[in-house]
Amino acid sequence: MNKRKLVIIGGDAAGMTAASKIRRLQPDREIVVFERGSYTSYSACGMPYFIGGQVELAEKLIVRKPEVFRQKQNIDVRIRHEVIEIDLKNKSVNVKNLDEKRDFRETWDDLLIATGAVPLLPKMKNS
Repeated sequence: MNKRKLVIIGGDAAGMTAASKIRRLQPDREIVVFERGSYTSYSACGMPYFIGGQVELAEKLIVRKPEVFRQKQNIDVRIRHEVIEIDLKNKSVNVKNLDEKRDFRETWDDLLIATGAVPLLPKMKNS
């Protein structure tokens, strides 16, 4: 039986939580996660402590490093990889490896987008 490949765009809380849950439910599933940044699963709630100086190193906020997801859960996490195009017709994504400065395509059977959002601030009188 062919394994279905799941590609997840976004390796922070939502993406890695989904990847971990799917791994528990489907132990043989192929899972690839692309994260533009350098970290997965960092403690966003701890950011005020880092900014305020109570936590000296940002690395202390990392809950689980990509290597742990790879080794313990068999989740292919690729940090510093930015998805720059989604091709729905061909079920593929165009990905830029930010460190090697090269692009490549990755195919998928299923796609999950977990990139977060940017807040929209409405224009308000007297603001």
